[in-house]
Amino acid sequence: MKYYLKIILVLFACWSMTSVAVSQETLEEKRARADALFQDKKWSDAEPLYASIISNSPKNHDLNFRYGTCLLYGSKNIEKAIIRLRYAVSGQGIDGRANYYLGRAYHLNYQFSDAIKHYNKFKQVASASQLKEFNVETDIKACEYGKRLLANVTDMVVIQKTEIKAETFYQLYNLDDIGGDLITTDMFQSKLDKKKNHRPMIHFPSESPYIYYSSYGEDGSTGLDIYVKQKLPGGEWSLSQKVRGNVNTDQDEAFAYMHPNEEYLYYCSKGHNSMGGYDVFR
Repeated sequence: MKYYLKIILVLFACWSMTSVAVSQETLEEKRARADALFQDKKWSDAEPLYASIISNSPKNHDLNFRYGTCLLYGSKNIEKAIIRLRYAVSGQGIDGRANYYLGRAYHLNYQFSDAIKHYNKFKQVASASQLKEFNVETDIKACEYGKRLLANVTDMVVIQKTEIKAETFYQLYNLDDIGGDLITTDMFQSKLDKKKNHRPMIHFPSESPYIYYSSYGEDGSTGLDIYVKQKLPGGEWSLSQKVRGNVNTDQDEAFAYMHPNEEYLYYCSKGHNSMGGYDVFR
């Protein structure tokens, strides 16, 4: 009995020492850990740390910038992100990226005029490397096109929002009326696809010998493009070719689907006057 009691006491002592070690993390150490995660764009991991830190300094503009960015890309709470980032940019000497992220938050919230305003403020202070990283000119064009698309919309209602894991996303597709199979495969990856870990989702129709899919190709100079392959009589696949007909742009295209009537190709693109992100085109 004494032996078991001694083991329990030792375990309790170890647990107590661990608890003390965790609780002794200083605010500065927690901030350093959060900033390192932020630098690596691990928004979801950094978000709870900043939430804890900012409670001690709610008016710190830099913390609001970092916490707001994590809300935008981590938990994707756009409304709260806007509040934090809007306050952040009111501070003197704030990180120039704060205006970009505030613009992005407005962009995703369909507040295109406010988005353009802050994208332009970011342009005024951004370095050449930041302008290349964020590609703000494309974002501004997307907002301008979005404004035109929504010019005659009087009321926009979100019917449903659902967040699921990326690996189960394609389970939402129902092919009963379409036929064929929907497969994510590395069978047709280029060397650059493998380097970028891009595995295209491809619809294999039950009748047509053609498949359409996204790839970076050999050089990736125009991002992802839509390619086509034909299944040959011997069962092998032809060489891939870029789809013609003004489908591909200098932005990303993906998720191609050829209608069974073979008259319409549906696909997603970040180009073609998209509102930002992927829009569906025919």
